[in-house]
Amino acid sequence: MSFKSWKVIKCRTCPDSDALATWTSSIDERCYASSMASIFFPQDQLNKSAITNSFITTICLPNQYIMNNEVKYANYCLDIALNRSDTACSVRTYNPDYCHCDYTASTKAIVATTILSALSLGILLFLTHFVALVNIDYVLRWLIPLCFGLMIFSIIFMIATLSIAGASLGEDLEELRYQWSLFKQAYPEKTLIDAWQQELNNLTRINYSVSIGWCFGMEIVSLYFALIALVVYALIFQAKKRPEPKNK
Repeated sequence: MSFKSWKVIKCRTCPDSDALATWTSSIDERCYASSMASIFFPQDQLNKSAITNSFITTICLPNQYIMNNEVKYANYCLDIALNRSDTACSVRTYNPDYCHCDYTASTKAIVATTILSALSLGILLFLTHFVALVNIDYVLRWLIPLCFGLMIFSIIFMIATLSIAGASLGEDLEELRYQWSLFKQAYPEKTLIDAWQQELNNLTRINYSVSIGWCFGMEIVSLYFALIALVVYALIFQAKKRPEPKNK
């Protein structure tokens, strides 16, 4: 989850000279792969050969967005975000009394579920060594159920992470290119929001493609192996709970 290929967003209609047209995002960063020429030379001096040269660099910024401190400042923050959608939080040209930069609620939820699942798996790995080494029955009676519970706990949060990330797959695009949260606060009329929501869906479908990166696939693979481990722990748990046959 900490790698930079969680989501890949590509602009279908942007010119090749647009250095910020395509980006990948992780939980806390978004990264742009851009030609060095597009950074150091004016747009009117660029040509196709310069754009497609081998001097490519990756620029990573915090995956934060401008948010208003109060509803009455939504229009001001929206104007700032529209002018510098990609770099507003990095250059900090806004008035901190009116706006601030922060991660979205879904990003914070993904961070929380990821940390909880990672901690439970770490504790589980530590306790597994005791299950393999300890032969004392009364220790195994509480140690194996504890490991089984930790595995269930970690799987629940892994599923929650994948569900939240999948549900918010287009959130980065909506916030970065269309400032959807600020727009809804600046123009709260329901009819206007509904009309713009439909237009937003059309614009997103035509202009951009949003796909999952290989990190998403690795998380699914991790969940698969966690489910296998859960079955193994369930068998061990049942085996330790079976009554011993009585000697006649």
